[in-house]
Amino acid sequence: VTNLDQSAFTGCSELASIEVDANNAYYDSRNDCNAIILSYNNSLIIGCKNTIIPNTVTKIDVAAFSYCSGLTSMVIPNSVTSIESSAFSSCTALSSIELPNTITKINAAVFYGCTSLTGIEIPNSVTSIGNSAFYNCKGLTSVDVPNSVTTIGSYAFYGCSGMKNITRPNAITTISYDAFCACYSLESIEIPNTVTSIGSSAFYACRSLTSVRIPSSVTNVGYVAFGGCENLTGLTLESVTPPAASSQFYSDNYRYDQVKLFVPNESLEAYRAHRESSLGRKEYRESETITYRVKRTAKMTDKNIIKNLVEEWLEDKDYFLVDIDISRDNKIVVEIDHADGVWIEDCVELSKFIEDHLDRDEEDFELEVGSAGLGQPFKVPQQYINFIGKEVEVLDEEGHKVKGVLKTVEDNLFTVTTKEKMKVEGKKRPVLTDVDHQYDMNKVKYTKYIISFK
Repeated sequence: VTNLDQSAFTGCSELASIEVDANNAYYDSRNDCNAIILSYNNSLIIGCKNTIIPNTVTKIDVAAFSYCSGLTSMVIPNSVTSIESSAFSSCTALSSIELPNTITKINAAVFYGCTSLTGIEIPNSVTSIGNSAFYNCKGLTSVDVPNSVTTIGSYAFYGCSGMKNITRPNAITTISYDAFCACYSLESIEIPNTVTSIGSSAFYACRSLTSVRIPSSVTNVGYVAFGGCENLTGLTLESVTPPAASSQFYSDNYRYDQVKLFVPNESLEAYRAHRESSLGRKEYRESETITYRVKRTAKMTDKNIIKNLVEEWLEDKDYFLVDIDISRDNKIVVEIDHADGVWIEDCVELSKFIEDHLDRDEEDFELEVGSAGLGQPFKVPQQYINFIGKEVEVLDEEGHKVKGVLKTVEDNLFTVTTKEKMKVEGKKRPVLTDVDHQYDMNKVKYTKYIISFK
């Protein structure tokens, strides 16, 4: 065997033993490790529930243990300097893992859907946590993020519904969109004075939060950054100059909330003027408090109402939200997806759940729930992750179309490998060679899966 697809054994949850023939020139399973290692660069490309990683391995490759639901624990030796995207994604029984202090990144979706993971120690060597790194790790109760970390990606801790507290690093400047969305048990959060921007939906549906302090360093707060936080009663904004913020950065009209905004006394008038466009009735107090009462109105259905309902239904499931569209005539279209495809029974269940929580007397609507559809352009990072190892088509900003295999996904960047004829020294004719093309998700016209009937 000279060519082995990394997804060859994906989903073989009970696979207990792997052995490579000693005469194989490309791969090995050294030290009876129960894994497949690419010999020339010491990368572990496929593991199983009984894998013991040798201390000669330097990299755990993309999706190496993905969907290995029989894996319960893992110790990674210090020889490993890189753990690639989705390496342990959907290892639903994984409860403990020991990371080496030789890695600098926790890449995209590395622990995506590891629902049994109860705790993790992030080494001081780590400087960034990628998109969806701990997505839906609902067993996590607390996380200590070291001060070495300067970047936390979008959806990094999305759906960590059991997490009560998190120690945030002092060097971070941006809290990315949806980073802590649906962390239902999060009781408190301390935003360091280094943060300048809080992304849209960053703390959406953190239902246990009661108060939040936003330091003076913050200059921008995204749309519904604290929306759906139904028990939130107070927000302290320390900046003398009001930060740029959506009129709905703390409320999404889903609850009859009352949130008090505490601002510097000398800036009371500036905040009043800044908030003239706020929705709902405003009530100002002659103190350091501004109180807004925001009520839902009988108009077109608010998109965030639907988003909140969908995320509530998704809480104990491996589905993820792709898109919500609401037309002017109030037709609501909800798209969800799953690594193994979408079942019609689940679409029906979600549709009924949404309908049961909406009032047709208040706002009439038409509702459609379905899958994102094969062959449609990707809309969220998780779709890219789900199609690692599959053939995709990319149309870049300049109109160049590329077809190849989706190789890696890291933060907003992804790599597509194509087969191209290249001139090689010593060869008379061009040789078919793997060529990597890197793209930014936000800077392509589309990326979509190529449906093949071969």
